[in-house]
Amino acid sequence: MADTSIQLENHFWTVTIWPQLGANMGQILHKASRNELIRWPDDLSALSREPYLFGMPLLFPAGRIAGGVCRVGDEIWEWPRNDPSGPNHLHGFLWNRPFVVKDHSAIHCVLEPAQETQDLLNRQMHEPIRVIVEYRLSGPKVEMHARFTNQGTRPVPFGFGYHVDISLKTPWQVFLPSGVPWVMGKDLMPNHPAGPGDEVPWLRDLPFHVRDLVCDVCYSTRLGANHENMVRLALGDSPTSFRLRAYPPFRHWVLYRPHRNADFVSIEPYTWVHNAPNLTEDPSLTGMRLLGAEESIDTQLSWECDET
Repeated sequence: MADTSIQLENHFWTVTIWPQLGANMGQILHKASRNELIRWPDDLSALSREPYLFGMPLLFPAGRIAGGVCRVGDEIWEWPRNDPSGPNHLHGFLWNRPFVVKDHSAIHCVLEPAQETQDLLNRQMHEPIRVIVEYRLSGPKVEMHARFTNQGTRPVPFGFGYHVDISLKTPWQVFLPSGVPWVMGKDLMPNHPAGPGDEVPWLRDLPFHVRDLVCDVCYSTRLGANHENMVRLALGDSPTSFRLRAYPPFRHWVLYRPHRNADFVSIEPYTWVHNAPNLTEDPSLTGMRLLGAEESIDTQLSWECDET
């Protein structure tokens, strides 16, 4: 059933997962502060109106692909043009598809695509791609793991992310990691990393308040051992703050808020920027990479609470 959820719970968190709705994490409640970190509708019918804008949908391949066409060498992938902002492909083939629960305890669950989801993914990616998604509560951490394995004979483009829709019922102050925005075209695709004269005004001074923010921009974390790839949410003088920590190969973020009255802001960790397979910039900047035959890639993301 589409309305069937599973719940994970420990001393710090209550987390709800919706297997039939793309293995989406639909609630992250911090018990002590009663803060809801992500947006979820009271009525599930709202998901059909704003399918990406609730919870933490899984995006594979992540982001926008211009014209729905991806070229790598002599091979061409043509994906549905489902982006309402233009004739592009948007967010891949997992976010709204059913998953099945392979293992489940009070603090842990493992999910895999249902057969219909797997068949679609294999067809669209041209090779059989195995996906394992894991959620675990580990003390003050909510851990999210995803493993992708190419069980085929040819490499495929790899770009993964989460559409993290942060609830603005709480007036968060947002701290970004050290990084640089991309110059975005009128088609909402990135052109190149911002340089002198290309500044995004609201990113000059961090942290930023999101109440008056409207944006749709790619942002890349600076490389270097001293640069932590995490977003922090803080609330005035409150002793409690929250960190969304992204581990390699995550390095890129998409920052999105459609209008000033939106009750959410999306801060989305990606392994590549929008349209990475088709950009001429160096892969070290775009995050473009291939998942080779019989190769696996592991990803990890975590929500953490800091209490003093």
